[in-house]
Amino acid sequence: NTVYIQLKDKNSISLNITITDLVGIKVFESKVALNNGSRTVPVDVTYLQEGIYLLRVSDNENTFTRKIVIKR
Repeated sequence: NTVYIQLKDKNSISLNITITDLVGIKVFESKVALNNGSRTVPVDVTYLQEGIYLLRVSDNENTFTRKIVIKR
């Protein structure tokens, strides 16, 4: 029911987190401001149906995308 994004960064950062389905429809979007050091960001996915989604996390310089599978 929750996806945890673990980040390690020495600086304070602002992140954009989006989840899209495989067709490209955005099903979740959030902006998160994080302080210095290691941290974990929880993302509630209880409202998503079973399936495959793309999780994208980006700041002003970097973007990474991971596949997440919701199976209940």
